Amino acid sequence: MDEIDIKAIQLINKAILSDEREIEATIKTLKNLAKIKKRKTKKAIRDILDYWASEAYKLDMEKV
Repeated sequence: MDEIDIKAIQLINKAILSDEREIEATIKTLKNLAKIKKRKTKKAIRDILDYWASEAYKLDMEKV
């Protein structure tokens, strides 16, 4: 997990308590981060976003 992954996962966890406008801004930021990550890893953007969502969910469940 690199810095982009950590930043994206933190954004997802913070977005849970956000309003609609903040969530839309977060999604846009996540897509831009995924594009940067795609250039490095050659994975599909959807796969990167799914990975981040999965990791954010796992971290959130560990807190419970």
